[in-house]
Amino acid sequence: FPYRPGSDGWRYERRRIGSWIMEELVHHFDLLLWYFARCGEPVSVSTVGHSSAADAAMSEAVSCTLRFPGGRYAVVTQTLVDPHDAAFHRPTKPIGSFYQKEEAQHLQAERGWQMVEDAGRGWRRVVPSPWPVEIVERLVIKGLVHQAIVVIACGGGGIPVVRGADGRLSGVEAVIDKDLASALLAQAIGADLLLISTQVERVSLHYGQPGQRDLDTLTVDDAKRYLSEGHFPAGSMGPKIRAAIQYVEAGGPEALITSPSHLEYALAGRTGTRIRGG
Repeated sequence: FPYRPGSDGWRYERRRIGSWIMEELVHHFDLLLWYFARCGEPVSVSTVGHSSAADAAMSEAVSCTLRFPGGRYAVVTQTLVDPHDAAFHRPTKPIGSFYQKEEAQHLQAERGWQMVEDAGRGWRRVVPSPWPVEIVERLVIKGLVHQAIVVIACGGGGIPVVRGADGRLSGVEAVIDKDLASALLAQAIGADLLLISTQVERVSLHYGQPGQRDLDTLTVDDAKRYLSEGHFPAGSMGPKIRAAIQYVEAGGPEALITSPSHLEYALAGRTGTRIRGG
């Protein structure tokens, strides 16, 4: 998506980024403004800052709700994670710029970043991708939805935070899977359907092979079995299937996976893949 006008791609200029946590927050605001570009500028912005220290000079976590013309709302969502999640010891999510090997080695030594080669395109930093455990603004979002207000939330998985012993929130360097965060939000607000939009019309077995078989429906048990058999890779369909399983096992009626161009037909039951209990 386009950057905020005037930003000139600053997110990829290392000297201008500063704190990674600050960059992530600004990125989420840019994303919201892009989503609502046709609606104009926000009518109002409500923000509350949190910090792990009572006398901190700067907030470490922020709750923010933007109201746009036409009764549309956007919530900069914080996603709570477990600070003891094993993912913090095994960073796997590539982020940011691509570097030459020599640059990557320098950054690893200077800043303590973990770097990996990314599909032959260069070296990138990797950060943890812990499992989401709570959507902090879930009650705000639920209240808006129950007023028949369209809400955009959990963009990019939300801003990852941890809760200290005193209950205060603070940001952590991580990336939350957007599908898992969406499933958690759908569960929290009591959604009737978890709709996951992706690049394909249906979920398939043996995808891209001569024996490819498209699936109209999947039970949770079948989804788990196919997942364990390697049909849904971690970098593509895997997180979407995990999110669907999580939502249905938590009591959700069903999840639906399809492509943006087939949404209308999928909601009418004419295409897409539905995941149900059993």
